[in-house]
Amino acid sequence: MSQQSQRIFLVGCMAALSSLRFLSTHPASGQAIELAVSPASGSGDQVRSHTISCTLDASLTSIEKTTSLTVYASKRNGRVGEFDPLVSLDLWSSGPQMMGDVEASDIDVLGRIGSDSDTKSQLTFSWKSPRNGYPRQYKCVANGLDRSGRVVTISITSDAAIRSRQITDGTTTANLRLLTNAILGEVTNSTVDLKDSVQIVHTKVDALQKNVDTLEELVKTQNATIAKLEERITSFTEMYRFTYVMSNFDVSDVFQGSRYYVSKVVAPFNIQAADSLCAMLGGYLVEIGGDAEYNFVFNFVKHVGGTDNFYTGGNDIAEEGVWRFWHSKKPVTFLKWTSPGQPDNGSGIEDCIEIRLTHRGYNDWGCNRVAKFVCEGP
Repeated sequence: MSQQSQRIFLVGCMAALSSLRFLSTHPASGQAIELAVSPASGSGDQVRSHTISCTLDASLTSIEKTTSLTVYASKRNGRVGEFDPLVSLDLWSSGPQMMGDVEASDIDVLGRIGSDSDTKSQLTFSWKSPRNGYPRQYKCVANGLDRSGRVVTISITSDAAIRSRQITDGTTTANLRLLTNAILGEVTNSTVDLKDSVQIVHTKVDALQKNVDTLEELVKTQNATIAKLEERITSFTEMYRFTYVMSNFDVSDVFQGSRYYVSKVVAPFNIQAADSLCAMLGGYLVEIGGDAEYNFVFNFVKHVGGTDNFYTGGNDIAEEGVWRFWHSKKPVTFLKWTSPGQPDNGSGIEDCIEIRLTHRGYNDWGCNRVAKFVCEGP
């Protein structure tokens, strides 16, 4: 029989099953899962069997592939909410599995797991006179996988006291056997489809992993290229700095962790521009903080020569008489005024401190005179 014929046969069997009176309580439209419990009465209204039917419509949930349906019964003498499994149906077993207090002779079972074409799954069984009495409640649990392969679980609980119509006899058993065979064939086909789907997913995952590995290699290569470029830039910067320093400054030995750079050109002074040139060396206009440093700088500028005047970073441009360093804005705490009457703010415009060799000390001087300047740096 072809797969299409099997599906037509299955639909016919399901239509026949729908006419049975014990399945008269189907899930309402739009309800994903429902549990119907029907106690059938014998003479004198004595209950002689229970029919339990669990129905799942996976199309109304996030479940892409239904994997199992299981019906549970409340524990005897247990607390509310405690259940034991009774009957289970899944994709991998040959048929329904009885568990707990259930024996094959006590129960008639039929069911099916939904397929891609028919998403409805159903597990129905009739339980005849259980040895330990009927449970207070039943619970149906459906398991499946969503589009991402994650497990999805849906459940519903029903009181055992729900009444329904009585089961009919006659040709029911033969119809159920036909339906069971059709369902088993559909389950086999669904299992094959599921295995194929899993293989496709594995293939796609492998391809994605290869792409990730390729991207990681590209990132490593780009990072290595960037590191080499940074090294070349650093090397070029150091070479440019060395060339600039040697072309424009005389450089001292190291004194207390610093070097001193004296401009080679005698030119009109601009304190802001001079400090910017010092910054290109990684330093600033010299900030002398004591006798020892002053003596070292004085002897060095005297050795360099070329002029009598060497500007420092000290100034009172912002406030007359309040001497601060241009770069750090800190107060000038060491002042080597050696010439009598200094500082005198001659003509009211002498706001910068210079080292004047002929005075062997500091002198306040106009901030735009022709001179050299001294930088302090690494």
